[in-house]
Amino acid sequence: LTKLENKLDIENYLIMLEEVAGLGQQVVDYQKYRAELGIFMSEESLELVLEQIDEVLDNGDDFFLYHTFDDAIAEIEGLTEDEIAAYQARNDAAVKDSFLAGYQTMKDGLEALEENCRPHVGISELPNKTYLDYYYLKMKSATADFDYNDEEAINLYLKTFNVLVALNNSAYQFLGDSLEERQLSVGTVEENMALLHEVMDPLYPAQPELNVSFSYVPEELKDILSAAAYLIPAFDTWQDNTIILNAPEEDQSLLLTLAHEGIHGHMFQLTYHRAMEGLSKAQQLNQYTSYSEAWSQIAEFTLASVGTEEFSSPELMLYLCNNLLSLEMIAYLSIEVNAYGLGKEDTVNYLVDIGYHKEAAERFYDLCITMPFYYTNYAYGFAKLLDIMSTAAETLGEDYDKIAFLEEVLSYGPTTFDIIDDQLELWYEESTAAEPAPAA
Repeated sequence: LTKLENKLDIENYLIMLEEVAGLGQQVVDYQKYRAELGIFMSEESLELVLEQIDEVLDNGDDFFLYHTFDDAIAEIEGLTEDEIAAYQARNDAAVKDSFLAGYQTMKDGLEALEENCRPHVGISELPNKTYLDYYYLKMKSATADFDYNDEEAINLYLKTFNVLVALNNSAYQFLGDSLEERQLSVGTVEENMALLHEVMDPLYPAQPELNVSFSYVPEELKDILSAAAYLIPAFDTWQDNTIILNAPEEDQSLLLTLAHEGIHGHMFQLTYHRAMEGLSKAQQLNQYTSYSEAWSQIAEFTLASVGTEEFSSPELMLYLCNNLLSLEMIAYLSIEVNAYGLGKEDTVNYLVDIGYHKEAAERFYDLCITMPFYYTNYAYGFAKLLDIMSTAAETLGEDYDKIAFLEEVLSYGPTTFDIIDDQLELWYEESTAAEPAPAA
């Protein structure tokens, strides 16, 4: 994922690689400290972490960092054979004695802490109640909303869940006998990106000129990494953007994936702000995940709302709703489980009663315990921005212009939703002010 174009790049890369062993020990030291406080991970979380570490270690001498480095430096002009050999030897040693050794250190250290695993219960059920205070501080950060409170968040999640259920049911009924599972893609990555430009560009503010390239996840990491990721570019070369894709030929929703990561999702929001004059570096660099994920998921929702010539809106919406419904429900349940002590049996019974399979219900509960804030970043960001857009359309009525609205929100720079709410209230007042009566 690191571009190697000259000797300085090679040196910086190898230095980073040689530091991984120390980072592995730092992870263990931090987890030891958590164990002393009584908040080490649960057995279920530890088992998952150890499985992921093993997936890296099991590759051994075939680990991808050996051969990808060799391939990269072979493309750099001006290196002598002796320099190439020296770099390869140093990389081989760094991968074996630092990177893989660091992962082995983490495995050994975490296994030694197994007896300190905390109960598989919500945060409110832990003996030390100060961790519930931490939970609420963390929730303000996870939601990017410093006006956060449980009641409003629960109402927002359930309101969004119900909207998605209605859209899902409508799409299902519309498709009827034509419903079939097929890959949401029109061919190559580039062809899908071209289609997104054609359909989405008219719906979004003008974007800066960008260079976009694609990298692909090594085979060894296919089962660990997500379908795709937008790599945040260097601050001074933000025009050069990279999206990393995980086996795109197997991605059942490649078009939605590229909308999420690409020129109308993550890439759009970040580069729009990079190009924005007068926006401080501090604000650009201090972005909240929930704010960023709001834009990426709204891009998917926008695409699914309008559809394409190849894929109808109901077809795209049906696939998208399946994912968004899970996010909103897990985020809602995470509050009930971690803040109010909802147990596993009650959680599972609730989900089964509203139509989930028992296995899925049990998995949702486990995710609330093992990853109490992860799904909040996605669910709250999407639900909040969708709600803000609905409020704008309702408030402005016939004067609502989606592009003008998006430009207004973007003009605040990357920020928290409480600030966006306050700024939009002022904007609504200005936009709906009564026009002066015509002169007599």
